[in-house]
Amino acid sequence: MPFIYENHFEFNIKNCSLETVHSQVERMLSPLPQSVYADLLIALHELIINSFKEMEVQNTPTDSIGIHIYQHQDVVIIQVSDSGRGIDDYHPPKSSSQLNEAGRGLLMVMLLTDWFLTYPDFSNRYSYYIIKKLYVN
Repeated sequence: MPFIYENHFEFNIKNCSLETVHSQVERMLSPLPQSVYADLLIALHELIINSFKEMEVQNTPTDSIGIHIYQHQDVVIIQVSDSGRGIDDYHPPKSSSQLNEAGRGLLMVMLLTDWFLTYPDFSNRYSYYIIKKLYVN
C-alpha cells in the first residue's frame, strides 16, 4: 500500500528531552493537512507524555519510544510504541471533578481522533494507534 507521506522517529527517554521530542513531532506532522494538524499534535503529545510517565515508573528493559506516522489517501495513521505495561480496556474516568487529570489524556486522544486502539506488540512492546480522517470541506 503506497503512502502519500510516511515518517518515523525513535528516541531514548534517558538521552532526549521532552522539548526535543515535541520539536521533532511538530516537524513530522508539518507536511500533513492543516485540517488535522492541531488535533493530531495534541493527541500525539498526550500519548508521548503517557509513554514517558509509564517508562519512568516501570523499570523497563528498553527506554525507547517509537513514533510512526503514515498518510494514505484520506486517512492519517499514527503509532506510538513503548515497553510500558500498556492499558487494558480503557474506560474514561468517572470523577466528579472535571479537573482530575487521571485518565484525561487518553480521553482527549479519543475525542480528537476518529479511532483509538491499544495493542501488545512483539518483544514486550505496546503500541497505541490513532487514526484521523481527512475531511474535505
